[in-house]
Order: sequence, then structure tokens, then C-alpha cells
Amino acid sequence: MTTPSDSTEAAFQLYQQRQYREATRLCRQTLQQYPDHIDALLLLGITACQLNQFEESIACFQRVLKLKPSDTNTLNNLGNVYRAQGKLDEAIATYYKVLTLNPRHVDACYNMGIAFQDQGKAKFAIDCYEQAIALNPNYVNAYNNLGVVLRQQGATEEAIAVYERALALSPDFAEVHDNLGSALREAGALDEAVYYHQRAIALKPTPLAYYNLGNVFLDQGKPQAAIEAYNQAIALNPNYYEAQVSKGMSYLLSGDLMTGFTQYEARWGEKQANPYSLNRPLWDGSPLMGRRILLVPEQGFGDTIQFIRYVSILVRFGGYVIVSCQEPLLRLFATVPGISQLVSVQAELPQFDVYLPMMSLPRLLKTRLDSIPASVPYVHAPAQSSVQLQRDNTLAVGIVWGARDEFIAKYPARRRSCPLIAFQRLLQVPHVRLYSLQKGDAEQELEQLGWRSQIQDLSDQINDFADTAAAINQLDLIITVDTAVAHLAGAMGKPVWLLLPYAPDWRWMLDRTDSPWYPTMRLFRQSYPGDWAGVMEQVTEALQQMK
Repeated sequence: MTTPSDSTEAAFQLYQQRQYREATRLCRQTLQQYPDHIDALLLLGITACQLNQFEESIACFQRVLKLKPSDTNTLNNLGNVYRAQGKLDEAIATYYKVLTLNPRHVDACYNMGIAFQDQGKAKFAIDCYEQAIALNPNYVNAYNNLGVVLRQQGATEEAIAVYERALALSPDFAEVHDNLGSALREAGALDEAVYYHQRAIALKPTPLAYYNLGNVFLDQGKPQAAIEAYNQAIALNPNYYEAQVSKGMSYLLSGDLMTGFTQYEARWGEKQANPYSLNRPLWDGSPLMGRRILLVPEQGFGDTIQFIRYVSILVRFGGYVIVSCQEPLLRLFATVPGISQLVSVQAELPQFDVYLPMMSLPRLLKTRLDSIPASVPYVHAPAQSSVQLQRDNTLAVGIVWGARDEFIAKYPARRRSCPLIAFQRLLQVPHVRLYSLQKGDAEQELEQLGWRSQIQDLSDQINDFADTAAAINQLDLIITVDTAVAHLAGAMGKPVWLLLPYAPDWRWMLDRTDSPWYPTMRLFRQSYPGDWAGVMEQVTEALQQMK
């Protein structure tokens, strides 16, 4: 005769084999005859949670707690169900109950850290993981999660040390190898990052590990190796859209614009057929013949400035061109020939027949390196402006050193930004006067360095990109990191020197000192990650040659 314990043991074996539905069925059969069988209730609570049957799981754990009110393991499991549901406040409150009953319950510490991490409360998450490690110095998962939070907080070196401690405890923990590789990438140790990602793949070949390896290859300027890694990620997960987008960026970096822009459409994920969910079709590239086409912006200001150049082509296709754009670009785009109607992204859309995201234009118009529409200027300074520079007979050079993260991307502001102190050499060039076009937090560096007497700060006069254009129009040269100002100066046909990190954005490609997108642009590149001193040495020499 089968006893309830036998049935529960059989269910547990099925659970271990990940046959959750069969395990759940056996537990339910047992509980029909023995409603208070604690082991069956506990196992059903666990298996039901695995099947996302959260209400049944909660009911099982709550019934156990009626029978055993101080059972901290059951309370911990209940907190895990709340966390799986996304009820993070309830989960944290439950973990607190566990720790009130047993302050040394290490799993409750760890799980509460996960809940705080999911809430974006990094400090509390770090405290929980450190407490879990204090209770159990061999808790490898706690080390791993602690490293993740530290990385998110920008404490890359601390994260690396934590991951290394985790690997000392568990040398074959594939996820830690992968996370350490990502942290080393952020620290600029690219060769080491490759090693750890490859080690992670050898231990457990996941799509994420291949994707992360591809990112490092891309940073190393090896687009073909990156493409091969992304292909492996996509083979394991055909719907891995982020890997598909990165693969497209690799082709773009290598100069294969046709393939790159086609692959780049994956940025919309499953919404490629109608990415903005507008009640009109996407333009298919056919003659417009008077139809009203709406161009919608995406990503940052620089992207919008770069791709507004395609308006002239749409006019040749016979289109009535409506442009929706970010508010700071409205007055600037009023100077773009061919735009019939401008509207802020915050305003109600006018009537239109077809639409297209701006960065889909190059694909649809079959843009190659030799067919980029690069006639400049295609934007202009406003006819009237209150922006006035104090000029003399020196070479007037506008500078920007700090980039901003306008959207979440693989090309963060910290990589693009250069500390203002690196421009110190330029202050020694006798025939040059510097003007700051910098906006945002990086403006503070002028005050911190005490350079306001040496650099004319124009930030108070600049309220939008039309004002920036008016300032650029009065300057002889722009020297800038990769920001929207670089695109604006290039679109205006002004001489612009672009300061690039070792791993540049796709649009600047590799090795070139010029840009097919902007004929008046000159590129200065780092020789290795973080080499702003080398870049500024090149810039100084070039400035000294100008009269």
C-alpha cells in the first residue's frame, strides 16, 4: 500500500527531474486524502511556483504556516513566490519576518538582496549580499550578485575583486566567468575579458556569453570576430534581438552599410512591422507622389541631426515631408530645405499617409559608402540670434568635452567623454582662443579647474540647437567628443575635429581620419583605451599648423 510519504517521495524525485506537472499532480492527490500533510504542501508550493501557479503556491505555504507559524524556511519560500510575482514589497516584508525570527537565515538575506536589486535599491541590495557573505563566506551566488550590483553602480574594480573571490571558491561557475569578462571589458582590459568570456562559453555555451564575447571583439575593432560570436548567440536564441542589432552595428563599423542597416532593423524586436504602433503603414520605398510621409526620431539628438539629411531625397520621391522631432531641434530644423511641416514629439501628430523612423531611411534608400547623401550644409544657423561671441584676431575654437547619455546604448557617455584637463595643451597654443559649447554636468569642470578666465563659456546663451548653431556659425573650428554638437557642426559644413575613443561608434568606422557622412570632419582616434593624452597631442600639433 502506498503511503503519503511514499507518494511525496515519488513527487520529490519527479521535481528533481524537473517534471513539475507530474510532481504537482502527485502532491494534489496526496493532499486530497491528507490536507495537512506538510511535506506535500511544501513540495506543491514549490512546484506550483515553478509553473507560475502563484496563487496555489501561496495558499500551500500559508497553510503550512498555520500549522507551523515560526517555520522560517516556509516563510522564505513564501517571499520567493511574492518576488516571482513581482510583488517586491511583500517579498521584502516576508524576508524581514524570517530574519526577525532567525537573524542568521542566510538564504533570506540573499533573497532580500535580490528583491532590493530588482527594485533598483542598490545600497540595500549590497548590504544584504554582504550580510549573506558574512554569514556564509562560501556563498558564491551572493558574491556573483554583489558583483553585478557593484558594476551597475560603476564600482568596476570592486566588482572584479568580488568575482575573483567567487571564482576562487567555484572555479567552474560559468556565469561568474562571464560577468568577470564584462567587468574587465568596462575596465578596458579587453584581452582578459575575451579570456573569461571564452572560458564561460567552454563551461556553458549560453547566448548571453556569446553576445558578451561579441561586444568585446567589437571594442577591439574586430567586427568580423564579433559577427561570428553574435551568430553563435543567435543560433542558440533566434529571437535574440539585441545580438542581431549588435551584429548589424558590426557590419556598419566595417563599412558594409547595406547589410548593417538591414540587420539594424532588429532594434524593434517583434514590432518591426509597425515599431511605433501608429495607425498608418510604414513607407516601403515606393514613389510618394504627393503622399504625406511622417519621419519620427529615435535615440539621441545626434542621430536625428545625422539622418535629417534624407529629407531632400524624400522630396525627390514626391513626398510632403512631416518631421516630428525633439523640442530642442525644432528651431534648427526650421532651416532644413524640404520639410513641409514640423511638429514636436510632445505634440499631437498631424494627418499623414505613411511613416518611417529616421534611422530606417538608409536601408530603404539602399545607402552605401559611395552613395551617402553628404552634401553640406543641410542645416543652418537661424537668420536672427541673440548668441554673440567676443572675438578677436585669434582662431576661434569651440570645444565640447562631455557627452550625455540620451538613451540606453552600448556606447555610453563615460566612454565618449574626455576630461576637460586634457584640453590644457590647447591653452598654450598662442593664436587660439577657446569657447565652451558644453552643456550639462560637465560644465562644472570649467569652475573646478579655474579656467573661466581662459575659456569663454557660452552655455548661458545656448537654450536649444538653433542657439548652438548660431555660436558655431561665429567660430572657425569645432573640437568635440562624440556628441550631437559634432553632428551639428558637420551638418552645417563647418570644420570639426572629432575626438574618438578606442572603440568608436559604428558611424565613424575604423582607421579612417575622415567621415563619409560629413566632408568637413576630421577624426582623431585613441591608440588604446583611455588614450586622451595621445589624441590631444595630435590635435595640438594640427592646431599649431593652422594660421
